[in-house]
Amino acid sequence: FAPFPWPRLDLSVSRPFGTMSREVPELRREQSEQLIDQAIADVLPSADPFESPSFDVTAMLNQYFPNELSLTSIETTCDRLAVKMNELDIAILQAVELQSSEGEAAKQDLERANRSVSELVANLKSIQEKGEATESMVHDICRDIQTLDFAKQNLTTTIIALRRLNMLENAIEQLSEMTGARAYKEAANLLQ
Repeated sequence: FAPFPWPRLDLSVSRPFGTMSREVPELRREQSEQLIDQAIADVLPSADPFESPSFDVTAMLNQYFPNELSLTSIETTCDRLAVKMNELDIAILQAVELQSSEGEAAKQDLERANRSVSELVANLKSIQEKGEATESMVHDICRDIQTLDFAKQNLTTTIIALRRLNMLENAIEQLSEMTGARAYKEAANLLQ
């Protein structure tokens, strides 16, 4: 869009405060209306003379009835215009119905999306709860494994101690037998 062409104000004329001319706002309104009409025409171009901002009723009537003789066909012209009005009414009604049905479809889509989001949130909560339960179960299993590992270490240490005790008992028995037989040389070999 082109910049808005603001009217130039004549500041050379001295006016009392608050007594601005009424012509300037009226001029601005006309220019802004022209700019708005031009913007609408750029966005939604139309060949219909009724939609033109410069539509002139008198010119249209002169076009339909250029002379007095043409006034005899006024009823046919009125009938044609009535048909055109009916067509426009039907088009407006269809546009309103379409807008209404699209609004309903959009509302249903939004409700469906809200339900899907609610289901997704519920699924995420369920997954989070299952994850927390799984984490707790893994923690319990790790604690049980650690307890079993300590038990294994204790059992291994106990088995080694029992084997050594058994070996010591066997060695004491052999030393007792050798000292009883006075075989001190062989007994000395056992001590090494």
